[in-house]
Amino acid sequence: MPGNTIFDPPKLITSPVNVSTSGSNVIIPGVPGAVYKIYRMFLVAANQVSVTVDDGNHVDGPLPFLASGAFILDYDTIPWYTSAIGSSITLILGAPVQVSGRLYYTRG
Repeated sequence: MPGNTIFDPPKLITSPVNVSTSGSNVIIPGVPGAVYKIYRMFLVAANQVSVTVDDGNHVDGPLPFLASGAFILDYDTIPWYTSAIGSSITLILGAPVQVSGRLYYTRG
């Protein structure tokens, strides 16, 4: 039918988040020519910490977390983050605190 489209969601790759080092922590390493699109993400901090998300195009943060604080980006048809070509997805922690979670993304 004209005007109707069927949404075919992308096949998402998952990557665990398990970092605790202050400073830059590469979550998804950059690959020459590749672009990452983050469609869903959740993070949980064990203690108070600031977290910055860097996708090579822009930086979000610092995002302040309280102890056991969570950050959830639900699935959307438009990616929350789109990396620069060849760039890594990096979390920058303001203190040495355990941050865990998962990313759901595509690589193209």
